Parts: sequence; C-alpha cells; structure tokens
Amino acid sequence: MDLTGIETIMGEAMITGWSFVPTGSGLLITTNWKLPDRGDIEIHVRRVGEREDLYLVTDGGELFNFFYLQGIDISRDRDAMDVVSRVAGDYGAKVVEGQVVKGANEGDFQEAVRSVLEALKEAAFILWGRGRLPRGDEDRR
Repeated sequence: MDLTGIETIMGEAMITGWSFVPTGSGLLITTNWKLPDRGDIEIHVRRVGEREDLYLVTDGGELFNFFYLQGIDISRDRDAMDVVSRVAGDYGAKVVEGQVVKGANEGDFQEAVRSVLEALKEAAFILWGRGRLPRGDEDRR
C-alpha cells in the first residue's frame, strides 16, 4: 500500500469542489462543507497589515449572519454566545465582533482554515440542534 499516494489522493479529495478567489489582501475560500440549511461555508484569509507572514482567518461573520437570516440574533443570546465562544476556543479561535477568528503565520494558516471551518460548522449544528429552527430539509418535502 502506497501511503504517500493515499495521502495525496485523500488531500486532493478533501478540497474537491472548493474555490479559491484572491481578494485585495487575501483569499476567499468557498468550501463544500455545509451549514444546516445546506449552504456552502466560506472562509476568509487576510494578511495582517503589510506583513506577508501573518494572516487572519475568519468566517467573515457567516455564522452570525446565517442565524440572523433565520430570525435569531445570537449576539443577543447569552447561551448561544457561550456555545459559540466555547466551540471556537476548543479550536483555538475566538469570537471577535461577530466573527469566528484565528490568527496564523505562513506555516500554519492551513490548519487555521480547518480550525475556523470546524468551529463554524460545529457551533452552527449545536445551535441548530437545540430545536430553535426548522431542519434544512423540511422545505424540500
């Protein structure tokens, strides 16, 4: 068994369907990972100031916007904010001004992208699973 070949194939398969769009100071990554309503999750990677070696990885407020569009302002819900903060912290990220954020350097921004992505998805499904919102497939019946 060629483990290097398997690792390469698996690595490529994990980002198949992702798009990478350069922005003025970074990159917008649209993943094929889904929010509870089956919308694609987007991650923003931005350089910090003029530095070429420091990055800010963020959901761009997507988690908060997602719930706001569902009629819930999680920024005003202490329990929801506790969940989001705890989950973000579990992945080494923070909640700053309505965004899930993690700093990174040139050598580890890939892991920061994954951490923000995992935190965003986990928090979204925890809050969704509390029964406050309809499931994403109910309107498809």
